[in-house]
Amino acid sequence: MTLLGYQQALCDLVASPSLCLRVRADAATLDAYDLTDRERRRLSTVVAQPGMSTSCTLYRVNRITPLYSYLPLTCALLGDDLIVEAERYWSQGKPGDLQFGPETQRFAQFLRDRFAAGALASPYVGEVLELELAANALRWGADPPRRTVRFAHEPEPLLAALAEDRAPPPELPEGDYLVELDASGGELRISALSRR
Repeated sequence: MTLLGYQQALCDLVASPSLCLRVRADAATLDAYDLTDRERRRLSTVVAQPGMSTSCTLYRVNRITPLYSYLPLTCALLGDDLIVEAERYWSQGKPGDLQFGPETQRFAQFLRDRFAAGALASPYVGEVLELELAANALRWGADPPRRTVRFAHEPEPLLAALAEDRAPPPELPEGDYLVELDASGGELRISALSRR
C-alpha cells in the first residue's frame, strides 16, 4: 500500500507550484514517490485542475501570514523582494512545525544569513529585523521586559517612515545608535532613542 507516498506527493504538490508545473509537463516527475499507477493518474489529474492553483495560493498565504504579522516592518523594507525571499526560504524544505512563533524565528534567521551575505537590497533590514524580533520577544513575555537594539543607521527617521508606511530615506546617517524597548508596563513602547 502506498498511501503514505500518495499523501506526501499531494502535500508536496500543494506546497510547490513549480512541482505542479513539472508534473503537468511530465508525469514521470512523480516517479520520486512510491505510488500505484492509479495514484499517479489521480495526482496527474489533480495538478491539471483549476482548483490546484487556488490550493497552492492558500498554502502560501498560510505560510506568509505569520511572517507578515510578526515582521511587518521588515516585510515592508523587503518590498517586492519579500515574495522572492519567501520563495527562496520555502525552497529549503518544510519544517515539521508551522506555528507562527517558530516559523517567524526560522525566517528571521534566513534573512539574517541573507543580509550578512549582502544579498538583500535594503541596508536597514538587519537592524529593523532585530527590532521586531526584540519586540516579539517582549510581547511573548520575555524576561526581563526590556530590550536594547543596536542600529547602524539613525533610527528616528527610519522608524518614522516605516510607521507612516513610507519608504525610508535612501541614505540615513550612519553611527552607533541604540533603541530601547520597554514592556514592563504591560504595553510595548519604544522608551528611548539614544546615540552612543
